[in-house]
Amino acid sequence: MFPLRGLTFGSRKLAGVLFFALAAQFMTVIMLAAAMAPDYDFGAAAISDLGVLPETALLFGSIVRT
Repeated sequence: MFPLRGLTFGSRKLAGVLFFALAAQFMTVIMLAAAMAPDYDFGAAAISDLGVLPETALLFGSIVRT
């Protein structure tokens, strides 16, 4: 059991919550970066293209490194 602000989580439940939070964060940042990039086609381009564009390179690099 892990206490977290008065709540107790088992290790599996805590892992599930953290996995969901990180996946949601990743998708949110990818969508934000895709919206910021000019001429980026979300359906046809690879997400790694966001790391090459100067407008989104810092944002994409920060989410990939976490």
